[in-house]
Amino acid sequence: MGDLLLKGRFYLLEEKDLVPTLALTGKIKFPTASDDKGLGTGKFDEGGGIELNHHFLEQWLWYLDMSYMVIGSPAGQDLRNQFAVDGGVGYEFSPKILASLFYEERTAILSGEPDPRSLLLNGSFKVTDIIRLSTLLEIGLSNGAPDFGFTAGAGVLF
Repeated sequence: MGDLLLKGRFYLLEEKDLVPTLALTGKIKFPTASDDKGLGTGKFDEGGGIELNHHFLEQWLWYLDMSYMVIGSPAGQDLRNQFAVDGGVGYEFSPKILASLFYEERTAILSGEPDPRSLLLNGSFKVTDIIRLSTLLEIGLSNGAPDFGFTAGAGVLF
């Protein structure tokens, strides 16, 4: 198992006419992955960003997200902080089911390494008005990204 990520979102603007939804995000990565096995750094990461999205053609959405993470560096390593940007589209199959496709690019945390670039396929299922389940399949497009990745999560709205 890898690291756990806790993410919060505060909505500044709600979508209306041509105005997109605008949210500020905060993230903290808990070092639950084994650093001995090379699955994590063993350190906390913290950061935040902004998210924009807007519906078009009724069931379609566009997304644009930007974030910055302060990367925790283990002793003897000099890891760089990371800027990330992604953009994509989503389709609402029903009021409960949403699928999205994103292109994401992040700056490399190791100097001299290629920036990770990936395609992300996300699925979201609305269990109730406040509980959502999600899955994410990552397909790496650069040497700096994993070949494949899988993430599962749950969200609570309040």
